[in-house]
Amino acid sequence: MKKLITICLVVLVIAAGVRAGAVSTSTSKAGIDWTSLTITGDITWGDKNSGSYAYAEDDTGPGEDYLSESEWVDTSAYASIGDSYGDAYTSDDYLYEEVSAIANETATPWAYAEAGAYREGYFTATSDGWVEISADYELWQELFTDCIGEFPWTSGYAGAELRLTNNSTSDWDEDIAELEITVCGTETQNDTLTVEIYFNAGDSGWFQAGVYNEASVQIPEPATICILGLGALSLIRRKK
Repeated sequence: MKKLITICLVVLVIAAGVRAGAVSTSTSKAGIDWTSLTITGDITWGDKNSGSYAYAEDDTGPGEDYLSESEWVDTSAYASIGDSYGDAYTSDDYLYEEVSAIANETATPWAYAEAGAYREGYFTATSDGWVEISADYELWQELFTDCIGEFPWTSGYAGAELRLTNNSTSDWDEDIAELEITVCGTETQNDTLTVEIYFNAGDSGWFQAGVYNEASVQIPEPATICILGLGALSLIRRKK
């Protein structure tokens, strides 16, 4: 019995030591190919806006950045704390953003990051008919942990969306793609988003394209292993 208890204690010490340097990461990217944007319909554009935002936070504090501009022009935002960051931009080629959250037991046991980029516009239909808007997107998500013996809180998602409304009739259409995994691994997704609504001449409309994502990681406290170990030893004593 003493030998069994000794083995249990050694295993706990080794596990705690290995786990003390455990690292967990959540990284994701999302993009809309702006060069693929296709607009079918007889419309006249009014106000347009572009925007980018980024946010990152861990035990040491938060960081954030945001930029919004009139017209469909270049914007960018970047925020970082330690090894975690959020990055986003709009350009003539892409709406793009990526985030990475990294937790390390010896430094920052939890971290969070998010980012997004969008473009929107208001328009007026100049004749009766359907207005259709489409664009290609791509999503990428990766989660990793080398935490031994425990499942850390490691999650994230990436998304892309197109939205279209007829403000004169309250008609609404949206197409959203999202990619989310909550276990270790890597996933990708790419396709085309399409939205369409019927407009009468003179109806006012609104359109938005956007990408966004979020990453969260947290490594359980080492005390968790100790508690489990004490519970095991307690069972052994009862059995004895």
